[in-house]
Amino acid sequence: MSDERDGIDAEETPNLDHLSPAARAMVERLSFTREQWAESEAAVREAERRKARELFGDQPVFPIPDIESDACDWRGEPSGVHHPGRGMGELREMAGRAETVRQRYRALNEVQGTVPWGIRDYAMGFVGDVGDLQKLIMAKENVRRIDDADGKLAHELADCLWSLLVIANHYDIDLADAFDRTMDELTQHIAAEHADTA
Repeated sequence: MSDERDGIDAEETPNLDHLSPAARAMVERLSFTREQWAESEAAVREAERRKARELFGDQPVFPIPDIESDACDWRGEPSGVHHPGRGMGELREMAGRAETVRQRYRALNEVQGTVPWGIRDYAMGFVGDVGDLQKLIMAKENVRRIDDADGKLAHELADCLWSLLVIANHYDIDLADAFDRTMDELTQHIAAEHADTA
């Protein structure tokens, strides 16, 4: 079976079932061969790893131990002891992937002749996503009706996270480290509040 667009055999076209309809349409328009697809994916993965190393260095990732005491933080360490990057490697990888997707959108904008988003656009998009998220939470709490609220809620949360990662990358903020520090600060605050009420 042949593809008349570019004379490419259908057998050479990769399986696109895992892609969104928009991404699938774009790939089909580009008519990548299997080899081109593999090279593209390898380049994207390498770009993600390179961006993550550029943003966050080679900080080790440790498993999260059980928390045995209220005096421990989420790592099982004494509260207030800060260990940059422990247990947050996945978030760093996600930040690299978020940057790759942002760059792909930018390339698509160039192909389509549209203006690429700047950081203010991502911030405004995030605000819009939070509004959509609120509607889905209302649906989950039976305040409004939305079909497939579970699936849409998961998607919207991921959209919000993507926007946050793009914004953090733009301003060179190690979001994993910032999250870690903030959770330590909140843990200390809660402990102080408990001590004040005892």
